[in-house]
Amino acid sequence: MPKCKHPGRSFLAHGKETTTGVISDVDPEMNDSDLVQLLSSTVIILDIDRIGRSRYVKVVFQCDSLPASVKVGYVRHRVRLYVPRPLPCHKGKKLGHVSAACKNAVACKWCGDAHDHVNGKGTLKMCKLFGSSRRNLY
Repeated sequence: MPKCKHPGRSFLAHGKETTTGVISDVDPEMNDSDLVQLLSSTVIILDIDRIGRSRYVKVVFQCDSLPASVKVGYVRHRVRLYVPRPLPCHKGKKLGHVSAACKNAVACKWCGDAHDHVNGKGTLKMCKLFGSSRRNLY
């Protein structure tokens, strides 16, 4: 069997007839196998995934619209639409794409000028996207 040049994980899409939602306030001590057994809904649930170690769980439903709620055991949880975080580009400092697909020029993450932040002399530390001087954006 030939070896793959690019090892990695594969991603299997669920299809067009799916909707992804988020439920909150799920006990973080509950493991995934218990969550699968206790989760019930009026529509078919294709996949569940806990978001980190938080109280939020991402649920993929086989339907066009989200159900109003799901039950985890005897507790009813409201379902909200899942909105993923935008992809950050570390080359041009824009959102929505990654560095490998970036067609913009290199931008300094401190001042936004056309030089790298390592080699540049950008002393004004502010966010190019939002104009803020907060460092916690990066």
